[in-house]
Amino acid sequence: MIEAFPDIFCEKDVVYGERGPKNIEQEEQEEQKKELINAVLKKGNSGVRYEFSVDYLKYFLWYRYRFLSNKSKPASHVRMFSKIEEKYTPDEIREKLPPVLIRVADKTVSLLAEVIE
Repeated sequence: MIEAFPDIFCEKDVVYGERGPKNIEQEEQEEQKKELINAVLKKGNSGVRYEFSVDYLKYFLWYRYRFLSNKSKPASHVRMFSKIEEKYTPDEIREKLPPVLIRVADKTVSLLAEVIE
């Protein structure tokens, strides 16, 4: 979602009083990148597959800031989804959704249809 909607997830929410994440210092970049990847992805994941995105480091910084700092993870998600709904039409949202979320939603609908029948 952060890649699909960087204008929502990677921008300061001034109304909410956000300052944004602290940037990684150039002289300590490699060590701080490792710490950032460990914080976001946890143990055993090097983050190599995420380096395909040009802005992966920015996304990781914002993810840690939004969802792993002293903020409520559920409340942060609800706030981000509300901001998406305010800015985009339902069709625009569907168009931007990551394919994995579309597959999860389709599978959920399929499984629920079996249960309801």
